[in-house]
Amino acid sequence: PPMIRRLIILLLIVGSLFAQDELNIKDKTWSAQIGLGTRRNLNLLEISKEFNINDKSSFYITSGGIVTLLGVGYSFSNNYNKDGVCFSTGIGFSNLYYKSLQDTTKDEDLPVLKTFNTSLLYQWRIGKQSFLSVGLMSGIYQVYYGAKRNNKIYTGEYILPVITYDYRF
Repeated sequence: PPMIRRLIILLLIVGSLFAQDELNIKDKTWSAQIGLGTRRNLNLLEISKEFNINDKSSFYITSGGIVTLLGVGYSFSNNYNKDGVCFSTGIGFSNLYYKSLQDTTKDEDLPVLKTFNTSLLYQWRIGKQSFLSVGLMSGIYQVYYGAKRNNKIYTGEYILPVITYDYRF
C-alpha cells in the first residue's frame, strides 16, 4: 500500500539524517586541548594546527596557556582520528614574567622558559570530534635569566601523567 511505502521512505530519510555514523574529521587539522598536560606540550590548555605528512604523522604548531606559550613539533598516531597510540615530540618556549607599562626591567633580563618534551598516549574517540587521551609526558626544561641575574640557566627534567580532552575542528 502507498501509505506504508511513504512511511518507510520517511523513516529512512529521518534515520539517515540522525544516523550516528562517525563524522569524517580527516580534514579537521585544528584542535583545542585541555587537561593535565596536553597531547603536544607541557600545558593545561592549548590550541594546535597540524600539517599532515601522511595518514599517520604530521608536524604541528601550537599555542597554549599556563606553561608553554608557543611550540612546534612532530606527531605520530598508529590509528589517526580513531582509538590508538599517539606519540609526539616538540619544543616550546614562554616568557615567565608579565611586564607592565610601568616596569623598567629590560626585556633581555626577563626570565624565559624553554621545553623539550615527548609524550606517549593512548587516545579514545569519545564523540564525533572529541578524544580523551591518557599517558605520560617526559622532558627537559630550561629557565634562562638575563644579565640582571648573571645570565643564569636552570635546567630540570620531568615525567608527568597526562589526561587530556581534545576537540578537533
